[in-house]
Amino acid sequence: MLTFYIGNDNAIVRTEATSAIVEKSNAVDSIRFITPKLYNDEYEMADYDVVLEYITPISKRNSIIQLVLTDDAYKDDYLLYTLPTTQATTALTAETGELEFSLTFIKAELDADGNTVEHVRNSANSGTIKIVPITSWFNASKEALAELTAMYVENKKVAEALAEVASIINASKADNIRLDEDDKSLYLTANNVKIGTEIDLETLNNILVAIGGESPNSGNVVVNQI
Repeated sequence: MLTFYIGNDNAIVRTEATSAIVEKSNAVDSIRFITPKLYNDEYEMADYDVVLEYITPISKRNSIIQLVLTDDAYKDDYLLYTLPTTQATTALTAETGELEFSLTFIKAELDADGNTVEHVRNSANSGTIKIVPITSWFNASKEALAELTAMYVENKKVAEALAEVASIINASKADNIRLDEDDKSLYLTANNVKIGTEIDLETLNNILVAIGGESPNSGNVVVNQI
């Protein structure tokens, strides 16, 4: 996170730098701008548009981005601005190096005669944002890489073990019951493979009679009439 403060002296001061801005990244949530609600205890800055003008580090191309007022009561007395969620924000980080920028507060209104009156407040200095190359994220020490590799291998082992357990459960989970007409028995199957111990119909019949009582007609519970 990068945070810049613009006070009544119009100086751009970096007050926070907790993370790097990576090349070609979307910096919407990574760069913030804060200014008091009142400028010189007189001008309501929420009525002004804030424009960031910057020069790219390599090609030296000038571009502008209008900032977005995301909190008009930041810590009660301040305004908080961020970058918009547009393609222009990605263009801001297109080149590596020190990106130089300035801020302008602009307000246009009509006077009593219908003429346009512009109020402009410019920053007194330029701010800088360091854009680091993507490759910087891969410059790790051998020890760090060894630790990352070990973590990856262990995680892979766990994933493979879980997959094997799931496979075993799936292979042994009964999904059907079948009748063997020759042996006069019932058995379970999983993925069309016989599992468990079969039970003959006579034994099953005796169990059902014991549980549910004898049939009033035949004296037995009829399970199969083969």
